[in-house]
Amino acid sequence: MGPEAMIVSREENLQAVFILLRAALQRPVSERDYEILRGSCPKQLVRITSTHGIVNHLGCVANEEWARDVLDPEFLLFLSAMRERNAARNVRLSSQLSDAAVQLHKAGIQTVALKGGAELVDPVYPDPADRFLSDLDLLVPRNRIDEAVKTLEDVGYTSHGKPDISHQIHAPPLWHENWPTAIELHASLCRAPGDDIIPANAVLNSARRVADHLVMVPAPADRMCHLIVHAQIRSSRFAGHWILLRDVADFWLLHWREDVLAEVRSRFSAADLLPMMDGFVDVAEKILDSSTSRQETCDEARSWSQRTLQHLANPNARRRNHLLGFMLHYIRSFVRDKELRRKYLRDLRRPRTMLAIIVNHIRTLRAY
Repeated sequence: MGPEAMIVSREENLQAVFILLRAALQRPVSERDYEILRGSCPKQLVRITSTHGIVNHLGCVANEEWARDVLDPEFLLFLSAMRERNAARNVRLSSQLSDAAVQLHKAGIQTVALKGGAELVDPVYPDPADRFLSDLDLLVPRNRIDEAVKTLEDVGYTSHGKPDISHQIHAPPLWHENWPTAIELHASLCRAPGDDIIPANAVLNSARRVADHLVMVPAPADRMCHLIVHAQIRSSRFAGHWILLRDVADFWLLHWREDVLAEVRSRFSAADLLPMMDGFVDVAEKILDSSTSRQETCDEARSWSQRTLQHLANPNARRRNHLLGFMLHYIRSFVRDKELRRKYLRDLRRPRTMLAIIVNHIRTLRAY
């Protein structure tokens, strides 16, 4: 690949990533798409795909003949290596999830795997190597979360500080020296207004078992609702006009049943948050060059979709919004929520905690 091919814009490299994601999801790739891929910059492709958590998923195209013709060979080796490592990691995560489920089952505590954990139990991706997991999220009844924490602590898990979930979604992350990631025990799935769309008790009541797994998974509509609520509310991406491409892939693989999509849309409509869902779906459609069976998108959703795609192509705008957004978030939380105010004041007296928060935001700014 010659030097002239490296001088391309962020938007052009982003389009190349969109094409690769479509190919990984078995969407058609055109001759024009091949030309865009030929002109892409491998370094930027690595950066964008890593930021969006889809490197290992894109590894499924690395052995395709067309990919070898249009992509840098070192980039293809990178995709293959990351996919191989993620496959091995997910085997370990599956074992960790099963082990934790056994302990919680012995204690008689109902456990529902969320997000990536649900993918380990009830996969929608065609290959176990496809989905990257940062941690394991498990939903348990609120009145038993302290017991659930103690159950895992009794077998070697540790956390920093005692779980105080009076205003929180989950207990502090629990780590075990023999396992690869943290477990977060949830008492709810989202703060208001998201908990109106996906209340924890309803998720627990409708959860189902898969084969002989001890851990349960959410019903299909709950699973999709949680995906969108977590992306748009919990992670504040709706306010910041941002979307994660891993969420786009998750949505594509979950959305096929029209009755499920209709139920999800009905819940967002009842909560007066329909533009939030429709904006998410509209961006996903544009990225994947597809459409789903649903009603007309409102102006607010189309406007959000347009700005989000602009921010994907212009990371500087995203960085400014991120800085402003997290400053406003902390200020509002400090002023309005007495419990959070106490927590923030405690954190200020813990240099390691403050450093971790600052480092996390710096990484986010650099990545986006």
